Amino acid sequence: MDASYRDLVLESIRQLEYGPRHGVVLDRVKCAECPEENPVYQCLHCFAPRFMCRDCMIHRHLHVPLHRIEFWTGSKLVGMNLNALGMRIQLGHPVGEPCLFPLRTVDFLILNSHGMHEVSLDFCGCPEALSRGAQLHQANMLPIPERSPTRAVAYEVAHLQDAWTSPISMRVRSTTSRR
Repeated sequence: MDASYRDLVLESIRQLEYGPRHGVVLDRVKCAECPEENPVYQCLHCFAPRFMCRDCMIHRHLHVPLHRIEFWTGSKLVGMNLNALGMRIQLGHPVGEPCLFPLRTVDFLILNSHGMHEVSLDFCGCPEALSRGAQLHQANMLPIPERSPTRAVAYEVAHLQDAWTSPISMRVRSTTSRR
């Protein structure tokens, strides 16, 4: 590995952990999605994270609302969630389509493979709407409790549990724990 490539790799890792060097702007002149200047948000889970403005960060994450983001304070990156930017998750309608009768929740908790997320979630309150539990199931989440949910677990977590308890993974853990 030549020195310039190594330096590029190390700088990329350092930026991911600590943000741009003091006094160096590095991809923060404009939002990655629009002409907005001095964007301060980046996603920890998106491929090749780039700095974005608030509106573009929300729009980019309508289909993946549980990604964790960071805010550039001017000297360091601070973790936060999309809920803090004012993002709301609307169930019962196609992504991006507003509901005329939203049933708003406060402090709704969702567990997924990235951890626990406090979100602003709106159930559909239209006359033909499915139950709240069914709306969560349609969004690939298990409602807790089923009838009047205040929390949910993403299906992906259940799949992780299945993978962790499968005979093959149990054999791998057994083999590696003996070493």
